[in-house]
Amino acid sequence: MAKIDLADTSESGDGDPQADRPPVTDAGPPEDKGSPELADAVPNVVAVPAPVEMVEATSDEAAEGIDWVRTGWVRLRVRGADGTIRTCRLRAPLLRELKRHRLDLEAAEDEIEGRRQGVLRRAAEMAVEMTKARDLAEPERSDTLAQLVRDDRKNGREFTAYAEDARIAWLESVFSGPLGVDGIPEDWPGYVVHPEFCAQLLQHWRTVPLAPGR
Repeated sequence: MAKIDLADTSESGDGDPQADRPPVTDAGPPEDKGSPELADAVPNVVAVPAPVEMVEATSDEAAEGIDWVRTGWVRLRVRGADGTIRTCRLRAPLLRELKRHRLDLEAAEDEIEGRRQGVLRRAAEMAVEMTKARDLAEPERSDTLAQLVRDDRKNGREFTAYAEDARIAWLESVFSGPLGVDGIPEDWPGYVVHPEFCAQLLQHWRTVPLAPGR
């Protein structure tokens, strides 16, 4: 069974599973943990945890996952709320189907990038506002800085949610369309919102029957 390795792929190239968030810059990027400058202004901002060491799955745990089949098919195995494993399969697309799904994904990613740029611009503006706030008298200074941190984290959360929803919408259109043999799963595994997952699905279809798989 071929396995997908999402740990080594990201839009930023650093292996961060939150890679679809804007990168950390001095301008105050929108991440859930807050921008670096804004985080310095108010204590107890949650930091991103360090990567953990991966271990092999047990036989029961290995029942969940994804198979990249050599013929171009895809098998997504997801455990439902009742504990049973459901397999949702995709057949290999024809050329016109592949082109349509590729263009739809590119349009979705363009929208995500547009949102990302907007959030980055706002983060830069907030960094300027933070600098000005340092000259204010207390308690206005502390109140203003705290509000900037809250706004920064809110912007990051909204951007991440938008990006995840856009990629899930694309996947649902693929699994519920002519390529989907078994429909969409009851819920999606968390790794499908990774920035590289949808692109890897298209790449699998482009390279079969040369793609690794079984």
